[in-house]
Formats: sequence, structure tokens, C-alpha cells
Amino acid sequence: MNVVVSQKILSQIISSRFTNVSFKRILLEYFQTFTLEATLIWPIKWNYIKYVFFVNRYLPFVVVAHVIYYNVAPGPLTPHDCKILFSVPAMGIAVGILVADVLLYIRLYALSGRSRLIQLFLIGNLASVVIVCVTSFALYLVAGKWIPTTDPERVVCLGQSSGGTYVMICYATLLYSAVVTMGLSLWYGLRLYRVSRNNRLIKILYRDGSFYFVTIAVFSIANGLVAMLAPARYRFLLAVPQGVLHNILSTRMILHLRETARAEMGFHTTNGGHIYGSQDLHATVSARVRAQSTLNQSLSPFESDLSTSEWANEYSLQSTYGSAGGAVRV
Repeated sequence: MNVVVSQKILSQIISSRFTNVSFKRILLEYFQTFTLEATLIWPIKWNYIKYVFFVNRYLPFVVVAHVIYYNVAPGPLTPHDCKILFSVPAMGIAVGILVADVLLYIRLYALSGRSRLIQLFLIGNLASVVIVCVTSFALYLVAGKWIPTTDPERVVCLGQSSGGTYVMICYATLLYSAVVTMGLSLWYGLRLYRVSRNNRLIKILYRDGSFYFVTIAVFSIANGLVAMLAPARYRFLLAVPQGVLHNILSTRMILHLRETARAEMGFHTTNGGHIYGSQDLHATVSARVRAQSTLNQSLSPFESDLSTSEWANEYSLQSTYGSAGGAVRV
């Protein structure tokens, strides 16, 4: 057996094991958080954030399953068939990472106090990242070639390295996005935490946000280093794990924020979507104002089934919103 071909087969077997572990992890994550999804996301009105959430939530199952099928597809397959079979999930991984980034960008926009300047920057930055990454990855897939395998029982499709520069451009773009958003998240999160560090929801925004963005940035750096320093056949070793990590962290971010916001306001949601008061329903008015104001800042893209106007009418808090909002707006 040709040594080069043998090395390619070995690298693909190793990559397939990383993919299998990633799929098991995302399945475990789904079952662990399904109840939170059903109680916190399903009852709210449909809006663009809810659409993005569900695309981010379920797209990885389709994509990673296709990657697994590519690794174990029954032969014989022509090089053209292998190229198609590889290209669809490969582009799906890139799209999945970008969809997860949309949710992270929205959270960063909320942390900034819904700053117009930051909104414009994030929209322009995200559009640039999407265009550069998708275009470069598409060029890589077009330039890709597949060769006959000498071990069809273990590996049916065997890719031949070409267009590696395009992949590095995409990885570099994702790394740039991760580092920029991490820096902005730490900056705005720290400012918000200093202003209202005793608020539990603010602590969640700061702690989870910082952890999520730093983790994504570190993993993006690791993926880039592997792609740059390891042999070309290991270029996609961490691609699937990175996509799964983006999905898990962005999903947990939304679920944890909504769960904490409900608890902060003294409410919980049942599986049927009905709202019931907790034992401390008559907590102090000031605490409720801070919680609602924080909820507006952090979760405004999600239309809560408890509207601001309902709170204001019941507790006559319209006159105090200005001062409470100022306490958390940065």
C-alpha cells in the first residue's frame, strides 16, 4: 500500500472518531436541555431570534449525521459522488458555526446596552465574516479532488489535499470574529457587572458570556494551529468539534439567560406555557424593576410572554423605569 494513501486513510479514521464523539456529545446535550427548551422557548411568540435558535439547535444533527455517513458510506463511489457527499456537510459545518455566531452577536449587542454604533459594527462585521468564510470555503470545495482508496472496507472516499489556502482564510476569519467578540464581550460585560454586580441576571450575563466567548476563541485558535501546523490531512480534525461547541454554548447561553430572568422576576413557566407566580411573588418593587429592566436589555430580541406593559400596569412602575434603566444601561 502506498505510504501517502495509508497515512490519509489513518487520518480519516481518526477524524471519524472525533466526529462520532461530537455527535454523541450533541445528543447528550439535547436530552439534558430539552426540558428547558420546551418550557422557555416553545411558548414565546415566533420572531427572528426564535427561528435562528431552532436552526442553530437542530442543524448540527443533520450536518454531523451526514459527516458520519460520508465516513462510513458503502462503496463503490466515484470521485464525483465523494465530492458531493463531502461538500454538503462541510459547507453545513461552516454555516452552522456562523448561525451560532449570530446568537452570540445578538448577546453582545444586548451587553452593549443596544448601542447603535455597536449594532452597525456587528452587522457589518458579521456580514464580512459570512461572505469571506463561505466564499473561501466554497472555492476550496470546488478545487477539491478525490482519489481511489486502497482500503474500501474502511474508507470509501479519500480526499486529496488542494486549495488549502482557502480553508486557512476561512479559519482565520472565524478566529478574527472570535477574538473581536471575546474582547468586546469582556469589556461590556465588565462594565455592566461593575454597575450592578448584585443582580443575579447581570452575574449570569457576565460570567456565562465571558466563559463562552473565551472558550470559543481558545478553541478557534487551537483549530487554526492544527490546520496550520499539522499535516494537511488533519486539516479538518477539529472542524466538527468546533461546530458542535459553537452550537452547545450559544444554545446554553439563550436557555440560561431566559431561565435566570424568569427566576429573577419571581416566575416560572410550565410545559404548557402558562405563567405562575413563585412564593416570593410580592418581592420588593425595586427588585422587580431591576429584573425587568435587565431583561429588556439582555433578552429584548426574545418576545417574553410577560410583556413590559403588563408589569408596568400592575405595579405602576412607568415613572421609575428611567432610573432603573440607567442603572444597567452602559
